[in-house]
Amino acid sequence: MVAKNCKNLEILKRNMMDPCEVERLEYTRFVPQNYLDNNPIDIYRNVDAHTIVKHMRHLNLKHLELRFSTLTDKAFDRLCKACSSLEYLDLFGCKNLTSDGVSNSTSRLKNLKKLKKPNFTAI
Repeated sequence: MVAKNCKNLEILKRNMMDPCEVERLEYTRFVPQNYLDNNPIDIYRNVDAHTIVKHMRHLNLKHLELRFSTLTDKAFDRLCKACSSLEYLDLFGCKNLTSDGVSNSTSRLKNLKKLKKPNFTAI
């Protein structure tokens, strides 16, 4: 619906809640019940990337935030192909992405000025 009704959309912030914050706020009224009942990884996985690619590829997105998203390298690659006009990309907390996957996918984003990468940890 957003893509259909907001043809001039350039900024999209689809940030998930930090899992540490969910645990910390578990017993308060500030955490949506679906965060407590379900594992967001099981529910959302690549749905954000799929939805953006399918419905928003015709938009001229310049700024995209997907903090704590559960997308994978494969879905992220499709996203970068579909949104080639990105100038700003925030992937902080995206623990399913790899350093190589992010580097390879963002290499085609010729207009990219700012990239916030996940905190890649050595395995």
